[in-house]
Amino acid sequence: PPPPPAAAGGLPRIKQAESVVLCGVDIPAEVQAGSMRVMVALKRVWHDAPEHLSLIVRNTAPSGERRAAATHRVLGEEAEAFGLSVPMLEPGQHSISCQVAKRDPATGEMTEVFAIAPRTVLVTP
Repeated sequence: PPPPPAAAGGLPRIKQAESVVLCGVDIPAEVQAGSMRVMVALKRVWHDAPEHLSLIVRNTAPSGERRAAATHRVLGEEAEAFGLSVPMLEPGQHSISCQVAKRDPATGEMTEVFAIAPRTVLVTP
C-alpha cells in the first residue's frame, strides 16, 4: 500500500483529530511470555490541540480474561512517542486494542481522540 500522507515535519499521518496527528503505532505481532511494549507516536499540529493525553491498552487473553492499563503524558510542540508495557503471561493469541484520549488534568476525565483497531498478538512460552 502507498505510504500515508505526511504530517507536519514529514511524519506519517495515520489519523488526525482535535489537532493531534497519530504518526505511528507499534504493537508487536509476536512476543515471548512476560511483557510487551505498545508504542504510539503523536504530534500536536495546532495551538489548541490537547496537551494532556493518555494511552489506554486493553488485552483480551485466550482465556477470555480482560485487562486494561493506561499511561498519561503532557505533549509539547514536537512529535513524541510514548508507550506502555503490559504483562503478557498466558500463551496463545491475545487481542490488543488501544485508545488515545485527551485527559482533563483537573478531573482526570478522559475523552477518546483515536481508537486503534484491535490487533492479534501471539504470546509464546
